Amino acid sequence: ALMRFLSAKGILDPSSQDTADACLFFDKLFDSVNGNFHKIVDGKIYRSALKKGSPHHEFWQSALKILNSMVFVDSVTKKKSSAPQPRTIQNWIKTIKGFQNIYKVMAEYGVHSLLLRNFNQDPIENFFGAIRSLGYRSNNPSTQGFSSAYKTLMLNNLTTSHSVGSNCEEDFSEGALASYNLLFSKINNDFTQNIYHEPRVADGLVKNKSECTPELSYLK
Repeated sequence: ALMRFLSAKGILDPSSQDTADACLFFDKLFDSVNGNFHKIVDGKIYRSALKKGSPHHEFWQSALKILNSMVFVDSVTKKKSSAPQPRTIQNWIKTIKGFQNIYKVMAEYGVHSLLLRNFNQDPIENFFGAIRSLGYRSNNPSTQGFSSAYKTLMLNNLTTSHSVGSNCEEDFSEGALASYNLLFSKINNDFTQNIYHEPRVADGLVKNKSECTPELSYLK
């Protein structure tokens, strides 16, 4: 908005208005796939949840047309370059179409509100970062090495869920690995529930012997 204002006042070159439009477009585009709130915050309408009637749907239809029209221009001839469309643009198109399909599928299963910021690979990047941190430089572990690292991290209970120095955000979920305490407590609970319970005098009279001792079922 500031660049467009300065261009209108003649302070900046008139062509800077095109730059302003491009910046605004990509700002909206990034917001549309990073919704983290169920309501509009700070006037960022595209950073809200994707749902029926939200502005994402109309914007994406327009964005697909704009992205498909983007090409390189030769700096000398000022004509369309023969180079293929950049992979970045191609992947943006795939991302938008992917989210459109995901929303349709989720809506069929009764999920009508999606926070698209949660669709990322940061948790698995943090997990792989933890794998690499074992042995200081475990950059290319074998299958056996990866399995051993997984077990070590499980026993260490993932002391940190964030890979320090990485280009991904901290994972505030339960983490890629289950706590070994939870694992062992589940095993203990299952064992306790299935173990044979011998009736005691303190438990009171046995109303149905067949429920307590399978060996006495013939007395029924």
